Amino acid sequence: MKIMRQRCLGLGVATVIAAFGAPLGTANAAGVGETCGGTAKIACDAGLWCDPSPKACNAANASGRCVRLGAFCDAMFLPVCGCDGKTYGNDCERMHAKAAKDHDGACK
Repeated sequence: MKIMRQRCLGLGVATVIAAFGAPLGTANAAGVGETCGGTAKIACDAGLWCDPSPKACNAANASGRCVRLGAFCDAMFLPVCGCDGKTYGNDCERMHAKAAKDHDGACK
């Protein structure tokens, strides 16, 4: 990481963020699709949400993947059950509610 920081000297902050996904000095920040959470408590970059792995509802140190939430969800009905016991119309709706996924299909 020291080499990357030295190469970034003289670049604007926006350029560094665009190139590396997080401002310099942001420890343990993960980008889209990268592992987050877990025992290391890795956070996602700004604007991302750490979506826990499915069926990890009661896991204290569950890991997940960083996802970017779109502005809207489509109207396709493919129900999923959240760890909060609520059935969501599709996975996008679940993620927008920031609920971990228990399983595909409606909650029982």
